[in-house]
Amino acid sequence: MSDTDPFTPPKTNVVETGSFEEWPLGEPRGVPVGNGWNWIADGFVLFTRSPLFWIVNFVIFMVLIILVSLIGTSLAAQILQPIFEGGFMRSCRELDSDGEMSVSDLFAGFSENGGKLALVGLLHIVASIVVLIVVVIILMIGYFSIGEENVSALFASPEQQILMISLIALIVTSLLIPIVMAFWFTSPLVMLHDVDVFESIRMSFFGCLRNVLPFLIYGLVFMVLAVIASIPFFLGWFVLGPVFIATMYTAYKDIFVHYDQAV
Repeated sequence: MSDTDPFTPPKTNVVETGSFEEWPLGEPRGVPVGNGWNWIADGFVLFTRSPLFWIVNFVIFMVLIILVSLIGTSLAAQILQPIFEGGFMRSCRELDSDGEMSVSDLFAGFSENGGKLALVGLLHIVASIVVLIVVVIILMIGYFSIGEENVSALFASPEQQILMISLIALIVTSLLIPIVMAFWFTSPLVMLHDVDVFESIRMSFFGCLRNVLPFLIYGLVFMVLAVIASIPFFLGWFVLGPVFIATMYTAYKDIFVHYDQAV
């Protein structure tokens, strides 16, 4: 097969020479389709370099997020999430540079760019609320345009109910996907390269947009792994959860970090 074939999986990017600071950040680039699988494989490699700390930090992260959601609000948990993600990104960078992972890494985001990461979480909430408002407006326009009797007729049978619920879900998903794209890489961009929050949102969106096919492969593979991890009482998520977080770093490095131009 030709070396230029986009379906040819390239070599792993986890181990590279030089320090992380020597890998310049650049505009997001499109990568081969097979890289979607490589992100997961490379994420697993990072997991195997410190599996105990990965599992411990992942459990602490989930417990804290759940506690904040129950004691405080889910909004507070959403603001804290990017900060913890920043800590995980630091761990990935350390492991990727032959360093060590520690529990304290999980909280590194609070002292390094904590304000920016909190703003990322806040903007994510605002964007989600905007989507909710748009969905409500669309439904209200449809309701008043069709009329109450016609709307009732649309939900008359179970088949029609499923169809209408699927249509609403499709609308919501279509509006949410751009939001997910805009915030997927914000945590590593802000934490590891101190990128401005709004610039990180722009870069994240175009990073995803230019790699739709790799993300499709990534998503399909992860769906299969998620089913497998859920079978034995969800115990597999103690591995798959950390790997999922690590893939945020491996994909980010592949798309944004131009290590091939290091000096």
